Amino acid sequence: MTMLDPVTVSGMEIPFNIIALEAQNHPSADVETAFAAAAEALVIRQLLLDEAAKTGVVSVERCDESGATLTDEDAAIEALLEREIRIPTADTATCRRYYDGHRDRFTVHPFEIAQPRIADYLVEASYRRAVAQYIALLASAAGVTGVTLGGADGALVQ
Repeated sequence: MTMLDPVTVSGMEIPFNIIALEAQNHPSADVETAFAAAAEALVIRQLLLDEAAKTGVVSVERCDESGATLTDEDAAIEALLEREIRIPTADTATCRRYYDGHRDRFTVHPFEIAQPRIADYLVEASYRRAVAQYIALLASAAGVTGVTLGGADGALVQ
């Protein structure tokens, strides 16, 4: 992708000036990289907003981690992801397998101390992977041009 390639989602173009404005939120070594990251972020946002609208997700007032009220669009995206993404919890046996398989990372802490952090890490990693796969599915169904979104590697998270 070059900065001049049109970026579209479901046949609708994301204007160059909107991508350029978003690029300031993606610090990079060069303008091309920032522009590509901005275009990808805007495509993902549009895919999620389109899916929320298509499936009738209603946004309700929500706050982010800092307590700031989310925009209606951000609240709709959160509601969509909350509805669509299901991930398993990391039980003790799963945490133990991770701990045993990565002993070099846990040279100081015994399992009992490390378990809560391992559980949080595994849940977060599963969530990120599931969201990436969901976005890849939306992108393949919608038709995206001008950006290459990372595909889902490996089996889909169920």
